Amino acid sequence: LGILLINRVLPHLPRSVRIVVLVVLCVRFIAITYPGFEGNDYVIHAKRLLTMVEQHQWTVLDYPFEFNRRPALIVPLFYLLTRLLEPLYGTYLAMYVIAICAETATALVIWMLLAQSGVPRRVATLATIVTLLMPLSSAILWWAFFPQILAHLGVFALMVSTSKRDMRGA
Repeated sequence: LGILLINRVLPHLPRSVRIVVLVVLCVRFIAITYPGFEGNDYVIHAKRLLTMVEQHQWTVLDYPFEFNRRPALIVPLFYLLTRLLEPLYGTYLAMYVIAICAETATALVIWMLLAQSGVPRRVATLATIVTLLMPLSSAILWWAFFPQILAHLGVFALMVSTSKRDMRGA
């Protein structure tokens, strides 16, 4: 997905969006490396990652507070990506690098969806910039909803691929 975004989306993005993406990425990367920044649920994710590694599991069964401690199946995509980046960045930074890249990529995928749906270029550009600058996009890093960030990206990417097919009459 990252290669797709770089090769197919970035050359077509308006310059204003590219500038905002660069600024947002810089601010978010600086924020997570600032001393004292630690996401609310980071420890939970670190424990899940450790459980997956120790028990060689592809899924994690957990009892999240958000679901009244009922059992919930945790999809491992985020944790598998973390394991890939862990040797380069360590656990903490690997988790946040994935989250920041996915959250930023979501805005770019939204631009793709709007652009191929026939929305005027200015509206697509404004929607992308607003998405990038929404306080929720940065607050989600503190809340550490890492798997959910990847889910958002996946849903929008699926919408892009589906809308492209539907526009061709399939």
